[in-house]
Parts: sequence; C-alpha cells; structure tokens
Amino acid sequence: MKNISTLRKAITTAFSALALIAVAAIALPQQASALTSAGATIHNAVTVSFTSGATTLNSTTSVNVAVSTLASAPNITVDQTAVTSLAGSSNTFTYTVTSTSNGPDTYTPALAGTTADTNVSAATNTLGGAFTLWGGYVISTTVDGEVNIAAGAETGLVVGATVMLDGYAYTVGTITAGTAASTAAASGAATAGTTTAETYTTVALAPIAASPVITAAATNFDGLQMGEYTTFTNVQDPVGTPTTPGTDGTHTVNVTVTTTATLADNATAASTTTSTGNGNETVTTVSSPNLSIVKKSRNVTTAGAFAANGTTAKPGEVLEYEITVTNPHASASATSVSISDVIPAYTSIVTGAYNTGADEVSITETINGVAQATAFATAAAADDVATLAAGTLTVNIGVGATSGAGGTITGHAAANSDTVVILYQVTVQ
Repeated sequence: MKNISTLRKAITTAFSALALIAVAAIALPQQASALTSAGATIHNAVTVSFTSGATTLNSTTSVNVAVSTLASAPNITVDQTAVTSLAGSSNTFTYTVTSTSNGPDTYTPALAGTTADTNVSAATNTLGGAFTLWGGYVISTTVDGEVNIAAGAETGLVVGATVMLDGYAYTVGTITAGTAASTAAASGAATAGTTTAETYTTVALAPIAASPVITAAATNFDGLQMGEYTTFTNVQDPVGTPTTPGTDGTHTVNVTVTTTATLADNATAASTTTSTGNGNETVTTVSSPNLSIVKKSRNVTTAGAFAANGTTAKPGEVLEYEITVTNPHASASATSVSISDVIPAYTSIVTGAYNTGADEVSITETINGVAQATAFATAAAADDVATLAAGTLTVNIGVGATSGAGGTITGHAAANSDTVVILYQVTVQ
C-alpha cells in the first residue's frame, strides 16, 4: 500500500508541475507577430519533474515553430516629372519598390485598372518581370555599423543588397548568421534539459549618401522594419497617336505590384494607385502638331494683291501663288514636312522667276518669330529642295530639309509660330 501511495503522490506532484508550467507559459509576454521576422524560430521547452522513491527526476522536451512571411503591400515610387512625346516615340519609366514585409517575398508588377488613354491610341507598355525582395525587423543594435535580427531571418538577404531602414538607405555588408534557441532533451534525468539562448544574426550596414551611421548606443532602430529595395521599368514603346489632330493626347499609367505571400486570410496584398498624383502614376502627354496651310494668288502683270479668291487673269498674264505653312502648336514639332502642289490646268510654270532669273521657287522661313534669309530653288529634280515632276511641284520645307526629305517646323508660343512661305509663278495660257 505504501508503494501505491508513493506512486499516487508522484503523479499528483507531476500534474501539479505541469499545471504550473502551463500557467507560466501562458503568462509569459509574447512579441507582436508584426515584429517577428520570417525565418525566426519560436522555441518552447517544457519539463516535467517527478519523484521516484526518494529521487527527483526530470524529463524535458521542446518544440519549434518557424515564422513565415506575412504579405505586405510594398512601397512604390516613380519620377512623376511631366513627359511630353511625339506619336510613335518611346519612353522608359523607372519604378522603385521597397519591401514593407517581415520576410522575403516575390512581387509581380502589372498595369492597374486605372490606366487610361485620352485622345490618343493605346500605348504599348512593357513591364519588367517578377522580382524578390527581402524584409525583416531589427531587434537591437549592439555594435557600431551593425543591426541584430532574428537567427534565420537572414535567409534571402545578400551582401550588396540595398535596404531602407527608418527612411534611410544602406548597403548590406557582412552577414553573420546567428543560432536559434535550443534545449537539450532529457528523459528521467537528474537535471532538466538546458536551454541555450538564441544568438542573433548580425548585419553590417554601410550608409548611402546622407544616411546616418548606425551606432551601438542607438535604440531608434529597435523594432523597426528593414526592407530591401530595387527598381523595374515600364517601357512605353511606342506611345500612341493622337486621335484628333491639333489636340494633345495623354497616357495615364498606374502600376500595381502584387505579393506572392499571403495575408492571414490567405489573400495576396498589392500596392497600386487609383487617382491622379499618387506615388506610382505617370502621365505622358503625346503632342499633336497640326500644320495649317493657306494658299493665295495674285496677278503679277497687273500688280494685284494676294487674295484667297477673286483674282482674275487673261491669257499671257503671270500669276503668283503664295503658300503659307504654319505650326500653331505651342511646343510640338512637325517633322518630314513637304508640300505638293499640282500646277493648275491652263498654266505653265515661269522659268527663272526668282533670284535674278536663276530659280523657280522662293522659300522664306520665320523661326521662333525671326525671319530668315529667303532661299531659292529650281524646279529641276534632285538638285535642291524643289522638284517639278508630272505636273506636280514638290517642295521639302523646314529646318534641315534636303532634296530627299522634309525638315522640321517647330511649335512655339502663338506669336512666334514657325512659318514657311513658298512662292512660285505661272503663265496663263
């Protein structure tokens, strides 16, 4: 009976010890999950003590739980300086993405539903592919130039990576891996299993630009998220073509970046924008030059004035045609500009009408409000900017015009619009 009584006492003592352990485990303060880095180990050891006869014995066991990445929408920024382009040209926008997560995650960029094209055909946008960024939380700083993170949290972080910490940028240097807490198992032993405390992983950080040097005494980084950042591009090639000549179009592009990791409800997280002015929105203005052209005539023989209509002439008299081309756009340039004018029926072009009998065409340009010296051209093919072929007079005009290609007429403020005036003469048959 004594042995049975002793056994009952041991069992009662053991259950009492277990109850105390359970209460103690519940009472221990727990670190907030938002501050626990992925890769960290949650280590828990339990010991049962009991008496066997006159001997107190201990059995110890432990369990580990691995912390995983919790999805968190990253921060995205892009240079939002206004961009103006011509139809068919290309632009490259560079986005910076910074992790706000507790661990490494893979992110996928895509065009957001708020992307829109106004008065312009759709642009072709090509985004960079998926990429992986590291994230984690600083536990403490105990050595100058280093931060401590949970052992195992360094997975995915590499030397040379760039990270943001409290709004400051750093380059990752030496990474010294720590060791998670562990407990030696025991079974009916005289002493309980001993727990070896965690040693933190240390990460050396070199300041970028004006970022402060980390000091051992600093506490302002403790508990803060540290996130790797990188860049990706959106190549807009080509930009679209304005649908209404003379009216500029706009491409408004918003980008969303979606996580691979999930939230507590197993949904992914994403960063995007929904309205003008947010951090990752770009607006491209596609300029739409629309050259105006005015044609007038006058009777040279009778010293008449230029008029759009109403000029009269008799056979044998000479008419002069004036063609005025203007770029009224405030900034957009028209390129490869040329005019084609069919010589009217019942007339023939006057040879040597200008430049003391040497040329058939007179060309006067006004650039940014300043009149240029008058140039002249013959109607012969391939020797200058004018050619008369099959009854059609073709003149390549604008800055940089050659015998084979038209030049550029640049847009300026209304009072300084670039203008080209072309003159040629015909004889009425």
